[in-house]
Amino acid sequence: MAQGQEVVGLTAKDMAAITALADLDEEHLETIAKRCRGLKVRAGSEVVGYEDTTTDVYFIVSGSVRASAFAATGRHITFQILRAGAMFGELSAIDGLPRSSNVFAEEDCLLARLSAQSFCALMRANPDFSFAITLRVVEMARWLRTRVFEYHAYDVKGRVYSEVLRLADDARTDPAVDALVIQPAPTDADLASRVGTTRENVNRIINGLKANQVAERTPDGLRVHSVNVLKQWLAASEAG
Repeated sequence: MAQGQEVVGLTAKDMAAITALADLDEEHLETIAKRCRGLKVRAGSEVVGYEDTTTDVYFIVSGSVRASAFAATGRHITFQILRAGAMFGELSAIDGLPRSSNVFAEEDCLLARLSAQSFCALMRANPDFSFAITLRVVEMARWLRTRVFEYHAYDVKGRVYSEVLRLADDARTDPAVDALVIQPAPTDADLASRVGTTRENVNRIINGLKANQVAERTPDGLRVHSVNVLKQWLAASEAG
């Protein structure tokens, strides 16, 4: 058992919280719960390592994880933050190749770990599940397309603006809301790891947003005064 992990039992209710399993009936969910190993993972603990040869699939029942990698220079590169209801590890389960990223618990998590053999058997036996996995792969492809576009179309400022807008979209429940607070506020190091730059650059860019009353750090989080204005700034970044 890896450090920072505790084995626990799982129920059909736990599995019903997973997006890819939401359409399965209770009998199927109960069967999957029995095949999975429940893991309570403490924040900061590694779940899988880059180029590990393990092939288990993980479902996030609660909490969140960060998929990332480290460049040869030591720079931390964040690929995605995955939250409750999501899954990871399916690529290695399908193709048998080593892990393509590190995955760390971003906060305390409850994970359901399923063997690659059981995962692939479930895909073959259940069309709804197979379709859900297909949607997940499509989502990953679209995310990759967006990232490639941003790296080619935007300068560093634009990439920071785009990431703040992404966090703002996650934070707001009403699309009509123009001002909101992102909680918790991402650190300069976190934003830098997401967009491929330095903490110093992020700090300078966030200070520029504050000086122009577009966004600023406050005690309650990263406050975006106007999502629409920030979108305009992003468009100007692309045009430039």
